[in-house]
Amino acid sequence: MIENPFVKKVVQGILRNRKQSFLDRSIMHPYREWFSGLAAGLCVLSVAVAWGVSTYVQFSNVSVGGNSTQEENLVYRESLVETALTDFAQRKDEYETLKQALLSRQRVVNEVVLPPVVEVATSSNEVAPEAEPEVVPEVSTPVPEGEDEGGAAQLGI
Repeated sequence: MIENPFVKKVVQGILRNRKQSFLDRSIMHPYREWFSGLAAGLCVLSVAVAWGVSTYVQFSNVSVGGNSTQEENLVYRESLVETALTDFAQRKDEYETLKQALLSRQRVVNEVVLPPVVEVATSSNEVAPEAEPEVVPEVSTPVPEGEDEGGAAQLGI
């Protein structure tokens, strides 16, 4: 196998001095890497500038007022306005009746009595007196009759 001409050629290439070879087979080429990085940066910069210019040109001619020469003639139809106003008035009346019905169904929650708090003495000589039950009023928000414990209203609508 050592006498194989291909193997001899590979061994001679490895043993040969690198300065004699025509091609530079080193991994790092600082000048090449620097120039390729510079070229890539210039390409990215040129694409960004082209996109910026096109965006500027696209939005620079936008006018807020629009064309003032083409004014549309608006037609005021009194019958449409009157029907809309009566619809809104009917909705308002219906809302008020539903609101009053809901408020009339509410009830006030009674106060909650908490059990007495027993204090523990810190030494054997002291004895803590038993406290009277404390009455804590709940929030005076009225609760509709149809509410369950979770708080979800059952209005039946």
